[in-house]
Amino acid sequence: MFDLGYKQIVINSDTVVVDNAGVIEIEGFGKFKITDSVAGAGFNEPAVAPVAGNGVITGPVGALAGDVFDIQITLKGAPRILGEIFSGGSGGYGDSGQILAFQTMPLTADDTFGEALETSIIEGHNDKILSFTAAGNDANYVFTDGYEGLNIAKVEVAKSAPMTSATAFMDVVVTGGDTGTEGYGNGKQVEAEVRNATWDNTDSYGVQFGGSTSVDVRGKYTTISWSILPDPADTDPRWEPHANLGYGDAQTVTTYGPTKFIAFCNEASAAAAIAIVATLVV
Repeated sequence: MFDLGYKQIVINSDTVVVDNAGVIEIEGFGKFKITDSVAGAGFNEPAVAPVAGNGVITGPVGALAGDVFDIQITLKGAPRILGEIFSGGSGGYGDSGQILAFQTMPLTADDTFGEALETSIIEGHNDKILSFTAAGNDANYVFTDGYEGLNIAKVEVAKSAPMTSATAFMDVVVTGGDTGTEGYGNGKQVEAEVRNATWDNTDSYGVQFGGSTSVDVRGKYTTISWSILPDPADTDPRWEPHANLGYGDAQTVTTYGPTKFIAFCNEASAAAAIAIVATLVV
């Protein structure tokens, strides 16, 4: 008839998890008998570190000493859009579409676009999302910490000095290095997506705090999911069945689906807890 979803907890300490002869006890969360775990219904996924997108922007061919260029960089990616990053898929470039604008310093020599772009960057002002390192006409770019998952869709440049009647934006070559990814199981993801940014934090079957009081936003969390068969003799009596497997008059059905759980376990401070909770995944 209905499914109550997953019961969730954040675990930051080994001391809150105990294995009592095959019955896993999680402080403030419940008791779980390993033999009641549903085979194939869970998973154990260690955290995956984010990767900062990087690559090379090659300047326009024939750029001359003294030239100055305006640059528009269109971003793409980042499933979890940050507050200061425009979302909406502008121009069909995925989840972002944010446009960054830069202007180079005057080129000191022919074909030194990369050097002119690097010298135009002011620390703490226009280096918050992207940083550049010059290599002659090339500018090596990398996304800064906290902006992993963003990538570059395209780069357009236009000569802003000296200007001519034919001045217009033109695409330049962008060679990708590492594709930016946001990783998985990182503390800021658990905080944003599990604890604060979804219905879990207000739902009665949302995140519980028996085993911990907060999320380490700089930490990494192994995600462990498991399901327990609804055996009244073994299951913590506080858990209601999560789903019926049939229906009957006046709610007389006594055959139910398993109850489902997720633990986000801190890899730095709860390694022993991870090993114990993982035994519920069969």
